Amino acid sequence: MELLRFLTWNLEPETLNSSSLRSDALAIWQAGVDAVRSDLLVVENVRTRGDSLVVGDERLPLASIGRIVVIGAGKAGAGMAAGLEQALGPHVLAEKQVAGWVNVPADCVRTLLRIHLHAARPAGVNEPTPAGVFGTEQILELVGSLGPRDLCFCLISGGGSALLPAPVAGVTLADKQMLTRHLSGAGANIQELNTVRKQLSRMGQVLWDANVKSVNERYRETGGEEQYTHLNDHRHGDHVQPVQVLKAVRCLEYQSSEFAVWE
Repeated sequence: MELLRFLTWNLEPETLNSSSLRSDALAIWQAGVDAVRSDLLVVENVRTRGDSLVVGDERLPLASIGRIVVIGAGKAGAGMAAGLEQALGPHVLAEKQVAGWVNVPADCVRTLLRIHLHAARPAGVNEPTPAGVFGTEQILELVGSLGPRDLCFCLISGGGSALLPAPVAGVTLADKQMLTRHLSGAGANIQELNTVRKQLSRMGQVLWDANVKSVNERYRETGGEEQYTHLNDHRHGDHVQPVQVLKAVRCLEYQSSEFAVWE
């Protein structure tokens, strides 16, 4: 109602009609949707310039890149993957042997040139499924094939936690499903759900372990001061100091390829 008042402010009565009001309201709504389209946002931030690949503020020489792999999960994954293919262009897609796997809801699946979109759960069902587990295994296998010169794009968006299930040893998918339903039924919000679910995820642990190694390696190289060394002890669960988390996040730009035994 406030939107309509804004649109009609100071207009002469004879100019007002339901058709024009509806058209104006739809135009405003569509402009808002277009402003956050995942494919366009990726295209705006990834591009090729001469012999370089530009990602945000980073410029990478294409000659230094072996192949390009794309992984990810989320409700915006299909749009992000399509946007990345468009941004890279047919020459880079072919030259860098681009391949990828992104877990998405079933209603988001479509055929792309090089990136496979996998139906990891039915539309509207926010819980892990066997199809999601299979997709996550494919992602882990793809990441495991990377070499020291390869580049990996990781496309994560909302809904990714239910689309990347990889239960830790001793926990079954049925256990995670039962827990998710129980917590949701009890009124748990997404933050509370993820606080519990991340403790049962092998996928999350893989990323965490790689980042811990990267942080440790990076800070040793810049002087080795003890206070800058990030240590992780799984026995302490969620009792991680905020400064440790910030160090891990800050070091994402050096992810994985920074530590000595990465190859």
